Amino acid sequence: MMVPMAVRPLLVASALLSLCASSPAYAYCHTHTLDPPASSCPEECTEAGLPLAWSTPDLTYSFNERLFPGLSEAQLRDIIAASFQTWENVRCNNEVVGLDIRARSATTPLELGPKKLEPNENVIVHFDAKAWAAQDLPARAFAITAVWFDSNNGDILGADMMFNGGMDPFGECSPEGCKFGEPSTDLRNVATHEAGHFLGLSHSDVPNSTMWCDADPQETSKRSLSPDDIQGLCAIYPPGSAFLSNGDDSSDDSCGVAKAGQSSATGLSSALLVGLALCLEGRRRRRSGARSRG
Repeated sequence: MMVPMAVRPLLVASALLSLCASSPAYAYCHTHTLDPPASSCPEECTEAGLPLAWSTPDLTYSFNERLFPGLSEAQLRDIIAASFQTWENVRCNNEVVGLDIRARSATTPLELGPKKLEPNENVIVHFDAKAWAAQDLPARAFAITAVWFDSNNGDILGADMMFNGGMDPFGECSPEGCKFGEPSTDLRNVATHEAGHFLGLSHSDVPNSTMWCDADPQETSKRSLSPDDIQGLCAIYPPGSAFLSNGDDSSDDSCGVAKAGQSSATGLSSALLVGLALCLEGRRRRRSGARSRG
């Protein structure tokens, strides 16, 4: 049984694309336990504390029983599965990472933490605009991912994706981007970005990457990963050494892979994909996902 410490929402919003400087070839950022507040886009990647990572490749998630308005359960499951599959398909030096992320067959009444028991169900939940506002969440955030971790070793213990109904309708747009008569926000685009946070990545400062800190609500480019995103995932989960059974500490930790273990404390990291109007407001918030251009 885990005794939760005071949770810390690490939220951030990205700056305008036009304000961003050029980036190095690989500038992914691995989320850490003590990452400081972000103040710009691209944000400074200080990587303070311990790196976050799952200690097992076999992960599951559950859909909240409300599902998403305007989408059938089958459609929702297909879109989210495709978003996770994009990361599962990554090959590092011609080897697969080994992640196996699956949806549970039943829905759940749960929404998100804090939880007293870990590990817990990883929940994907949609809040209508009123419920979102009642939680004092950013009005122009498309989604926020809360990552619960063991503060003593960086093991990720659970992760919950929250989607803002104020950005409805979510759906699946044409590959070229959302057109007239299609959904306002491409769910697969948003969910693929959030899946990167789910796995331990913060924002990259590479503008064309999936983990870039800025987005457009109607874009679809984040559905596929850039070399920077792939490099980041391979650094966190190097094939052959990322997942060891029973907390074996013999692996090389040079890529920032957290060792398995038990602890009496948990922490919280959050990630968000927000709207353009939050560009100025979000600078006082803390580290998280990306935000949009409009």
